[in-house]
Amino acid sequence: MMLLAKPARPRSEKHRRWVASLPCCVPQCGRRNVQAHHLGCSPVPKARGLRPGDDWCVPVCVQHHDPNHQGSIHHDGGERAWWERKGLDPIAIAEKLWAASVAAGRA
Repeated sequence: MMLLAKPARPRSEKHRRWVASLPCCVPQCGRRNVQAHHLGCSPVPKARGLRPGDDWCVPVCVQHHDPNHQGSIHHDGGERAWWERKGLDPIAIAEKLWAASVAAGRA
């Protein structure tokens, strides 16, 4: 029996803090009360109880991230459709942010 390698799920507290210091990535939002949102629609295969690595997080304000707030990522059903309605490619955003962190030594 051949076992498949588990995908890497890198963790970097420095990167998460830096992402959370950025403005919300939703157009025309600009709020600064931000959290590092781990993409549920990342290319990393889902695993029960495991979120994607920190390389797949983007800056999202508390209102857009709060599951109790109507219109948030976690309230409106599918995350992929939520990003499409916002006209954003969260994977591209996360890749650029991770590359910047690697270059700056945060990752």
